Amino acid sequence: MQHTRKLQNWLSTWINLYTDTGLPRSFAMWTGISVIAGMLQDNVVLKEHNSKLKPNLYVWLLGPPTAGKSESALPGIDLLRLMPFMEIYDGGLTSTFLFQYMESIQQKRAVHNPTLVNPRVYIYSDELAQTLKHGPLAEQLMCDLNVMYNRSTKYGTAAHGLKDIVDPVINWLACCSPSWLKRCVPKDMLDNGFVSRVVTVYEPLKERRRKGVSADPQVWADLTHDLLLISQLKGEFRLTPEAQAARDRWAEKQFQARLLFDELTQHIYGREEEHALKVAMCLTVSSTDDLVITERAFINATMHVLNARASSIDVLRSIAMTPLVEIKAYLLQCIRNMAPVAHSALRNKTWQKIDDNNQFHRLVNSLVAEGQIVLLPSQNGAGAVYDIPRSTNQP
Repeated sequence: MQHTRKLQNWLSTWINLYTDTGLPRSFAMWTGISVIAGMLQDNVVLKEHNSKLKPNLYVWLLGPPTAGKSESALPGIDLLRLMPFMEIYDGGLTSTFLFQYMESIQQKRAVHNPTLVNPRVYIYSDELAQTLKHGPLAEQLMCDLNVMYNRSTKYGTAAHGLKDIVDPVINWLACCSPSWLKRCVPKDMLDNGFVSRVVTVYEPLKERRRKGVSADPQVWADLTHDLLLISQLKGEFRLTPEAQAARDRWAEKQFQARLLFDELTQHIYGREEEHALKVAMCLTVSSTDDLVITERAFINATMHVLNARASSIDVLRSIAMTPLVEIKAYLLQCIRNMAPVAHSALRNKTWQKIDDNNQFHRLVNSLVAEGQIVLLPSQNGAGAVYDIPRSTNQP
């Protein structure tokens, strides 16, 4: 390249900005990695079999209120806003709006270069609930983001039929508390692979936040200068023979470990190798223009990825663990809404939330014993019928 970098290592300099702030180092590091990924977009790739792996990442910073999530992320967003041609979206989303937004970016890019129309966008969620909301619209949005993580897609319009979203590049940095995460992300998103695509980093509230992130104007100028140079890199990454050998050993070890996990944990840990390669690309360009992933860069990437997942695995597992009192209240409400209701109809209504038959029967028996519902005699062998007591079944 024609220009010389100002910094020895962009990411190290970035993390040093957070020294003595009281903000978690892991949040600082993953914000920096996300910023690099956002600038690389798909200018650089790593060939994997018959596909090309882009360095784009979905990163969620998780923690209780005042843990420093937004305070850690916002300096990165402020820096990205200074970058030319950077599309940053930070509002609420639905699938329909996302598709329309991506199409508008395609059209905008085509004006500058008709051969480069694939949309590139960086999503920032100061509060994940603001972006996702909850319910069916949120689930559809997550399904579509799941698809667009690494491939093209289509969407339908009433006026123009199917439209293509060509090879999109989406980076996403979000902040969320565990309680809101449970509201936003249904258990299905653990099973369908969406959550496995997200790098989740959890930090508890450990120390008082002392000051915000600030930088000497020259340091900020150097970070901006070098980030622009990073954005100009183009080409294909390759792994050194040592890095490839390290990857093979690590991937086999991770696969054998996953065989010992329960099914839910296997889903969550489904893409650690892919994440490690993406992070290794970001670590590499942080200090060099050479698109060569060394053994050290790959090993460091695996450590960052596994530490992130280990920090958040209990939070993610809790998504699938609805408190029993909530499940019981849900079942009672269903019976009240449908009463009198046959056992088969009630089971069809509730199986997605209560997929364990033994738990279902225990909850029904408990509601009967408490007098909150009554069990009516079976008619014509049709099975049990549930109702609510007559005194509470009147208008």
